Amino acid sequence: MAVETVVRLPLRALALSFSRIEVVFMTIKEINETLDEIRLKADEPETAHSIEDVLFYTFIAYIASDRSCNDSAIRQKAQLVLTCRNIEFDRWYA
Repeated sequence: MAVETVVRLPLRALALSFSRIEVVFMTIKEINETLDEIRLKADEPETAHSIEDVLFYTFIAYIASDRSCNDSAIRQKAQLVLTCRNIEFDRWYA
């Protein structure tokens, strides 16, 4: 599965669109910044949930990319997980 370059961190600046996700590089600092943003938005559950979803999908895309993981079995699993975005149904938050 080829993953296109679309998403760039920091994650808090992203729109909630997972149709095309790729991460060129993901650092501990960027992950921590995103966790801080989730904590800051904890009183806004829908926003915090949206940011959390972006973090999860972005991390899975990072693992799925050929340059992030040397374990081909893990990489294949991450690629398979990302195919859930191809299942058509309405995705929404309350």
